[in-house]
Amino acid sequence: MGAPILAFTWLSTNPINAYYGITNPDIVVILDQTLLTLINVTQGLKENGVIIVNSEKSTQDINRDLKFKGRVFTVDANVISQETMGKTIPNMPMVH
Repeated sequence: MGAPILAFTWLSTNPINAYYGITNPDIVVILDQTLLTLINVTQGLKENGVIIVNSEKSTQDINRDLKFKGRVFTVDANVISQETMGKTIPNMPMVH
């Protein structure tokens, strides 16, 4: 909740010795679908990248608005977290 933020997570089976932001991610995870109309969520994303959006909308509906050539997926993380934890905490199911 609040202002849009950027957070970065590096995933690897090898030790990671990088301590800086990611400018060309492979995957973008969007916890709040309203960001899709506020900022360019595809900026820097690789052309064959992946976008995962917390949304009750279909993948086709989201991608119609984004017009992204890579893969787009939706997960209704709000409902999942509400049903499993009794609270709307979308980051937990999105990371899992």
